[in-house]
Amino acid sequence: MDKTVIKAFQVFERLCQHDGPVSLSELTRETELQKSNVHRLLNTLMHLGYVCQMPDASYMPTLKTWTLGSSIRERYNVAALARPALMALRDELGETSYLAALDRDSIVYLDVVEGTHRIRVNAKTGGQAPMHATASGKVLLAFSSGSELDALAEPYPSFGPNTPTTRAALEKIMAKVRRDGYAVNNEEWAEGVMGISVPIRDAGGECVAAIGVTGLAVRLAKAPPKRIIALLQEHAQAISATLGFPG
Repeated sequence: MDKTVIKAFQVFERLCQHDGPVSLSELTRETELQKSNVHRLLNTLMHLGYVCQMPDASYMPTLKTWTLGSSIRERYNVAALARPALMALRDELGETSYLAALDRDSIVYLDVVEGTHRIRVNAKTGGQAPMHATASGKVLLAFSSGSELDALAEPYPSFGPNTPTTRAALEKIMAKVRRDGYAVNNEEWAEGVMGISVPIRDAGGECVAAIGVTGLAVRLAKAPPKRIIALLQEHAQAISATLGFPG
């Protein structure tokens, strides 16, 4: 490995971790490098446009990294990243797999891969479903800021025999989702239908989407759910890591 490149990144990353300008002496102390080396590396980073020097001789990162990061982030589209995982889940379980995100007072399916069973649960890419009655909706609500829940008016509409229809009931479910790291829709969206979902997180730890599977309750109950949860979490962790989530 090139030690000079490693040192340059060490200096730059330390600079980015500060809320404001940083002096040469402070960077030297924090990186434990020679002052002359830090100064040389900063000059190189300035020449490349990644660092600028302030009037008081301190240093700050420029927006060049943000510009580059934004272009890379667009390339790493969540739906595109999740597609192989959805295919793998369908092949492994035979059930319909999906990727969902919040859209005002509903969830929207960003991508859906239909299951292989003759009798399967249908969902369409671009379709919507209620937050409170779906596994993905409960995941997204549980790990959101909470404002989405405030937008729901009680009593919540009932769609299946187990649909939560009050905020108190839903908050109890959400607390369990946060504790367990996954959500289950057990005949809440439709009678005889079951769904399981887990969160996908970005570099800042925010839940940006939910990945899950849905199918007949009698089939998923036989899987058993623990195996499905493990598969979902494995794929979600891989996608989240690609988005920059440290885990």
